[in-house]
Amino acid sequence: MAANSTSAFVGNPPNTERDYYIVRGMDRTYGASSADPADGFTYLAAAPSDYVHETKSVQVIIGLVIMMVTILIPTVARLVLRASNPAMEFGSDDWAIILAASVALLYSIVHILIIVQGGGGYHIWEVTYEQYNSFVYWANVATMLYYVAVSLIKVSITLFLRRIAHQAFLPWRIACDIFLASLALYVVYVMLSTSIYCKPVQAGWSLELSGQLEQPAKCIDEYRNAEALSIVHLIQGTILLCSPLIMLWKVRMSRSKKIRLYSFWIVGGLAVLGALLDFLLQNVSSDYTWSYTSIITWAAIDICFGMLTASLPVLDAFIEDVWRSTRRKISTGRHSRGDVHGDSQSNPPVAGPWTDKHAPISQENVVATCAHRSESQEHFVQAEDTIEMGNMSAQDNEVRSSMVYTTESSGKTPSR
Repeated sequence: MAANSTSAFVGNPPNTERDYYIVRGMDRTYGASSADPADGFTYLAAAPSDYVHETKSVQVIIGLVIMMVTILIPTVARLVLRASNPAMEFGSDDWAIILAASVALLYSIVHILIIVQGGGGYHIWEVTYEQYNSFVYWANVATMLYYVAVSLIKVSITLFLRRIAHQAFLPWRIACDIFLASLALYVVYVMLSTSIYCKPVQAGWSLELSGQLEQPAKCIDEYRNAEALSIVHLIQGTILLCSPLIMLWKVRMSRSKKIRLYSFWIVGGLAVLGALLDFLLQNVSSDYTWSYTSIITWAAIDICFGMLTASLPVLDAFIEDVWRSTRRKISTGRHSRGDVHGDSQSNPPVAGPWTDKHAPISQENVVATCAHRSESQEHFVQAEDTIEMGNMSAQDNEVRSSMVYTTESSGKTPSR
């Protein structure tokens, strides 16, 4: 076998020395150490007699670009809102989401490398041994990045919930701390189990190096390990999804705001669904380079909806402001059309900045003005058997007008 020949396609006898060792490494991976590498690796899918060339590489790359845009838009909007609104504090949950977005973007880039260098999106019989060796390497990297990314998203959401419950609801804070500790242990295990699962370590990252060893490497069962990682990820995601639903049940706020927040967590439910389908579709067929694209789809849904779930509650005040502004413009347009027809004569004068400065100011107006001052304060205030959320719009704050009016008149700032 010449060292400078073209690599053979998977399923055929090797053309090069590299092919020979890659096939030997593949045989050892499947527990067929006694097989002769010169015969090629024949345990994977073979081309049917009526096969016509097809590929999904372009569609996958387009999908990955859409994934990156979906990750960037809510993250950048969240950070811009934090930076532009002095009433909002840049906290640890924001740092966590920045790190999560960075890892998720890197995950997308790695999958593009799988397409370009590893033959992803092609049938396995159209992939060379050298391409498949690259496929295995980048697939290991992508697996690690995926579990780290979804864990960091959970960390950001948990830190956000902990910040809300700060100095108000001790059991929730303790629960958040315990959950954060479990996430930290999970990330450590992910890093170790996906990087040093073979002895020697390099055998787990390169089929060629694995085939060059005199004796087969000793490795943990990577499929069992992937199942364990997926199950823990599903359990953690379900717990995190249910926790805010229970918390919001005891929060006193307007019905519209509660519906919005519940809808945000429904988005999180889609992320959990993506993780579940990703787990169920791990072993689709022996045509790995072709069938793995369906796993990318559900993993992308998991990451994208997880990023949205982490950022939408922070963007809630902005979303509500936009909605109120739109309704106000529509209402103003209707009134303007009514003025043209003479309907404005029946309307009483409305107090505003252009009216008599000695006009009486009602307590409700003071409350609305004070409430508008800080739309992004995140805290809970315990009141009898309920917990009141401070991250409210002016509409929600008017419900507790007496408390706000008393606080403002006494010169004290509500606790965070």
